[in-house]
Amino acid sequence: MKIDDNFFMKLAIDEAWKYQLLTYPNPAVGCVVVKNGEILAIEAHKTAGEAHAEVNALKAAFLKKNPNDLLKLKKLQMKYINI
Repeated sequence: MKIDDNFFMKLAIDEAWKYQLLTYPNPAVGCVVVKNGEILAIEAHKTAGEAHAEVNALKAAFLKKNPNDLLKLKKLQMKYINI
């Protein structure tokens, strides 16, 4: 299996499909946060009216890298979002 942009985009799309119809009237969206080839988070927009995939993924990625420090800022890359 080749790990490339297509692989990460497929992860985002697969995550979005898990919540299809639950996000109506919004589209189902998935987001993968990757830094230096490491997957930090895979999240989706899970319910209409709640946080979108990008917010969920950035929060999960931040907490993975900084579990005990909610105030520390960390530069993250967000590259794989499907809409």
